[in-house]
Amino acid sequence: MAHKETLFAVVRSIKSGPRKASQAASNLLRLGLVETDRDHLALIRALGRQGAWAASLEVFESMQKAQLQPSDLHCTALMRACTKGGDPATAMRVFAEVAEPSAMVFAAAISTCGAAGDWEIALDILSAMEDAELNPDLVSFNAALAACQRAVKSKPALRLLEEIRRRELQPDVALQATQEPKQKTRILAPSTLDYSTPAQASVQNITPTASEGPCLKSTLNPFPDFSLRPPWESGAATDASRVHLGGVL
Repeated sequence: MAHKETLFAVVRSIKSGPRKASQAASNLLRLGLVETDRDHLALIRALGRQGAWAASLEVFESMQKAQLQPSDLHCTALMRACTKGGDPATAMRVFAEVAEPSAMVFAAAISTCGAAGDWEIALDILSAMEDAELNPDLVSFNAALAACQRAVKSKPALRLLEEIRRRELQPDVALQATQEPKQKTRILAPSTLDYSTPAQASVQNITPTASEGPCLKSTLNPFPDFSLRPPWESGAATDASRVHLGGVL
């Protein structure tokens, strides 16, 4: 037990860094010290904070091999770890594998798009969330706003703000700057998503279907081909009007 606590402490320590944390996590798995779903969740989250997304994925896959059912919490933690670690494409593959995404999983996917600046995909997922009869919360709207802001897309950002106010939600104060005409916005680099191969999934594929089984459609190893294209190429969303929240967007 003491050895387990020591290794977990190494993973959690800010001083460890991603490499040392990943090594400690591998030792925990090798020694069979990650036994419960709570252990797996704590380890995935701790590795995510370190930016060690590959190690988080290894822990997630070990959970499946041990026949422990991943919950939405595990999926969301892994998506966040991948996004923070600079691999949003893998985060979106995780999202595509969730059989019946909850509002929390949808929000994590939109946040991933927001971090990458893929505003059109973020809006499509926001729309798919409503199609699944899940009301987007403020977290989801703010994530979509962040995506528009990163891509310097003021019109869809303004429409999102209008929709937020129509729903009587309170938008993130920092994001409201997108509606200021004199606001200087730094133009960021294009998305970091992997655009090397055509997209193999659409929003229709993302929309959840009824499922009585695990939260995942299948194991994540190997992943399906879910590389996303940038907005300026075919295969991605091409018109923000496809987002029809409240008839405003």
